[in-house]
Amino acid sequence: AIVAMLVAAAVAPALATLGGDVSENTMPSAFKCMVGEGYEFVIIRAYESLNRPDPGAPHCVYNAWNGGMKHVDVYMFPAPRGGNPGGQFDSMVNYLHGYNVTHSTNPAPHTFGTIWLDIEGPQYWTSSHSANIAFIQGLINAASARGLPLGVYTSESQWT
Repeated sequence: AIVAMLVAAAVAPALATLGGDVSENTMPSAFKCMVGEGYEFVIIRAYESLNRPDPGAPHCVYNAWNGGMKHVDVYMFPAPRGGNPGGQFDSMVNYLHGYNVTHSTNPAPHTFGTIWLDIEGPQYWTSSHSANIAFIQGLINAASARGLPLGVYTSESQWT
């Protein structure tokens, strides 16, 4: 058992990947700097809590690839009080598509992998747990209808 723990401890750092998230337009030179520091992936905000697609997201995706990132995902900071989760999701994806930024399972310029739901900040949500659950389910349904991979991006502090 001790040998297994030592092997696991030695292998775990090799499996770790450095990455970060970006919520504002970032130039290729900044991504190059991140790559130089060992970062390999980035998650770019594509939808703002202001209930609109992030206008800088498409070019930030381009810049991340041009800066040498090996993997690019996007995240959605939804606006639950704005209602219509499917409409919000679709407007984000349509906005990205309008700039030829599409989903792909093979990392390549102008593509993203997973769409992450940034679920945080009780001030953004309603006081109704059932309404919040229904809103998140609406986002999941919209992603499923388009065949897009979805994940949840949050921290423990947001759930306590």
